Amino acid sequence: MAWLPEEWKKMIISVEEIQTQEDGKTEYVPVGTAFLVDYNGFNVLVTCKHILNSADLNKLFLSFNTQDHQIHRIPFNTLSNNLINWVIDTRPEIDIAIILLPLDFDKWDIRKLPLNMFSSYEELYEGDELFFLGFPLGIKSLSGIHPLVRQGIIAFKHEGGPFLIDAHVYPGNSGSPVFLKPSVIDFDAKGNVTVGNVKPPKLIGIISSYIPYVDPCISVQTNRARITFEENSGLAEVFPVDLIMNLIQSQFFQKMLEGADPEKKWGDKEPLKNSGTEKKFNPSNLTNVRLFKK
Repeated sequence: MAWLPEEWKKMIISVEEIQTQEDGKTEYVPVGTAFLVDYNGFNVLVTCKHILNSADLNKLFLSFNTQDHQIHRIPFNTLSNNLINWVIDTRPEIDIAIILLPLDFDKWDIRKLPLNMFSSYEELYEGDELFFLGFPLGIKSLSGIHPLVRQGIIAFKHEGGPFLIDAHVYPGNSGSPVFLKPSVIDFDAKGNVTVGNVKPPKLIGIISSYIPYVDPCISVQTNRARITFEENSGLAEVFPVDLIMNLIQSQFFQKMLEGADPEKKWGDKEPLKNSGTEKKFNPSNLTNVRLFKK
């Protein structure tokens, strides 16, 4: 029995960069991940802030499948205008960006995640199993946009920053949504065990990047590092969904919702179904939110 419905993969969007190959041909290469959230019927696109800061937005595209089994691409430089813009956290260490996105669900084969599938930071425990979806290492499917699924566990929690997961994350996974893995065993903070009730999958955060392991080579003569080797440590930073909700509930984003053009398709399709109830989030640090400017 599969625990990951195919419909879930349709809320994952590939962030692709158009690149010129050695033979002179151009190719769309996955360089990041984004996903769709439903907020009161509106379509909210979520990804990492460092993608906006580090890349040439004129070369980036949102890529996803259409209902007639083609690939549709939206240029990044068309996503914002005088009324709609990316909303980010001003703190450099918070690596999240969101934007309101008009979508044609009649033509495009995409879905969005409801808020009742969000799980707040306080509900997470070290050792919880998880999975995430994204587009690492430029790997592409031959039959359209299809994310890779990987798994791990929560390795470390601490207040005031991202939590760490024990999982191999690679370039292209930036922006990947992270979910609690479904389970019939549930532990509370005191170690009490409940067996039998299915613990449903919940969105718990967004991947920023892996943590590198740095190995310097020290010169015998100078006792200084001459060469530094770097590799994937197997740990990655994940920002909790609470910080996504901070951006959604900010005055900047709420003002955009008020001024959204009703003629555009901001949200005309039901989100993915889930039996859970919507989690109430208390917004915090909303003064650190602003619009993105390159």
